[in-house]
Amino acid sequence: MEFIGESEHLFRNPFAHKPAASKTANALDRDADSYVHPNLVQYYNSLKGIFLQVSAPVPAGTTILADVPYALTPSLDPSQPDDLICSNLKCRQRVKQYKESVRCQTNCIRDVAWCNIDCRTADQARHGIECAWLKNQGENLRQNEGQIYA
Repeated sequence: MEFIGESEHLFRNPFAHKPAASKTANALDRDADSYVHPNLVQYYNSLKGIFLQVSAPVPAGTTILADVPYALTPSLDPSQPDDLICSNLKCRQRVKQYKESVRCQTNCIRDVAWCNIDCRTADQARHGIECAWLKNQGENLRQNEGQIYA
């Protein structure tokens, strides 16, 4: 069976219990936010392609898959347009866009910023996956689809 995508490691080594948050854990450890239920299995069908299916009954309401987004341009309240959130998913500090932020080295999109060089360096593997796509499609998508503030 062939695995594709960033979450490839999750299907090769699924773990049953999502680790509890630890005050001493490395704040940049991605696996702490990832979880695959042991009964969730990847299958391939020549008509449907690759898909996930449970291999045994799972009680209603059970979390079967959790992972961090692979493309994200965080933003805050539109009434404060100069404020962003650090793009490192493990940090999430408020950053003044034009005064304090560390920008993407390729300037992929204006909303990608980090609070400091260390956060940008630690987030490079994740951001590298989205960077080229954001540079080519991010602004067009935002203009055509609008901005969603959660």
